[in-house]
Amino acid sequence: MELEFHQLELRYDRLRIARPDHERRLLSSLAEVGQQVPIVVVKQDGDEHFVVIDGYKQVRSLRRLGRDTVGSFCWECGEAEALVVVN
Repeated sequence: MELEFHQLELRYDRLRIARPDHERRLLSSLAEVGQQVPIVVVKQDGDEHFVVIDGYKQVRSLRRLGRDTVGSFCWECGEAEALVVVN
């Protein structure tokens, strides 16, 4: 599904390790061929907002490229369970 950036909750962004060299390569790839892998999100209760579980670098890079949306895959589980599976 395509989500607009205002629908994303980036509450775990500060917990991610910043690797500028990886992000430069990702930015270049996204500019050249577009997004190939969706980010992983879970839906917040009773809301049209989604918590990003995996894909923070993609979100930052797509924003830098001026994109309006991001391809995503919504897991059908709770936020805590999704975080345990990813880590």
